[in-house]
Amino acid sequence: MPLTTGHSRTIYVFSDPLCPHCRDLEPTLEAIGKKVNIEIFPVSLIGKKATAEQVIPVLCASPEHRKALWHSLFDDPPLTPSASCDIGEKALAVNDKAFSAYGFRGTPQLISDDGRPIPFSALKNEDTLAIFMNAAHQQEKHHE
Repeated sequence: MPLTTGHSRTIYVFSDPLCPHCRDLEPTLEAIGKKVNIEIFPVSLIGKKATAEQVIPVLCASPEHRKALWHSLFDDPPLTPSASCDIGEKALAVNDKAFSAYGFRGTPQLISDDGRPIPFSALKNEDTLAIFMNAAHQQEKHHE
């Protein structure tokens, strides 16, 4: 589910809206989303059934409404869309399986578009994020 688009680089985020650290990270994702694409993969790691009840309707919504519905899950109290669907259930199940298959232990989990886990320290500011995101490209140039 794209949160932001139109940039040359992408960060993939496994997030559970009932996870306190995920909630804390949302404003940071908004900020860095001005420079990089943010692609959210909702998972039900923390809230299990309660998360599924919130996330599945978001995944069932039309693509143009998903971003606003996702953001609403972080409101207090969250907006709870009601429409559930088979595709949304399957999408959440696939995200949960991928999260487990990668061996991730907690949420939020951020992955760069070159496959590296992103430490929270890289999110301190735009410069630290740019240095982290460009590090793999710099190493490739040294090996040529």
